[in-house]
Amino acid sequence: MKKTLPAVLTLLCLCHCLNGFAESFGEIRKKAEAGDVFRQVLLGYMYDAGNGTPQDFKEAAKWYRKAAEQGNDTAQYVLGGMYDSGRGVPKDHKEAARWCRKAAIQGNASAQNNLGGMYATGRGVSKDDKQAVQWWHKAASQGVASAQNNLAVRFVVGKGVPKDFISAYAWYSVAARNGFKGAAQKRDGLGRVIPRDQMNKARAMARDLINRIEAKKRSKK
Repeated sequence: MKKTLPAVLTLLCLCHCLNGFAESFGEIRKKAEAGDVFRQVLLGYMYDAGNGTPQDFKEAAKWYRKAAEQGNDTAQYVLGGMYDSGRGVPKDHKEAARWCRKAAIQGNASAQNNLGGMYATGRGVSKDDKQAVQWWHKAASQGVASAQNNLAVRFVVGKGVPKDFISAYAWYSVAARNGFKGAAQKRDGLGRVIPRDQMNKARAMARDLINRIEAKKRSKK
């Protein structure tokens, strides 16, 4: 969980939306204090980024926590990142994993990807390659390119999953389509060692994964 940029970008979009309603910082804070989870998340972002108020990571963590405790998955994910890095709160990898898991269970793709990484390295949780793969698979199925690449790597080396070059080729193909750096070269390298009679299967699997992921994205719009 080295970066929380995806969540922060989401919050920035929320901030822009609220600007259209001309809500002042004071109005946002008043609603946040009354328990409005949307404004709690927004207020956390404003303190986090120094947007509309002086930057204050401790205040950011305070408001993210209020929203996280109400079940907001974005706030849970960002709060986990703050514990992971020690931004505004004491560094605590176990607490980072706890909040990340809450967001991941709710389907937050960035949290799922980060939780996979935590299981892969044993950061805040007991190291577990199978759990790492399971969470990366959830994130990859939602379109997270780094998770797609991580899955491909695991299929190549047989860590947490049986070694399977065909599945690796397919996931590298998906990651490459999503612009993950180096994925296309690794896919092409596998293409040179996979038997010709298996390449049609590998390409078909890649197409199927791409179609499934794109369909899932469209269903969320």
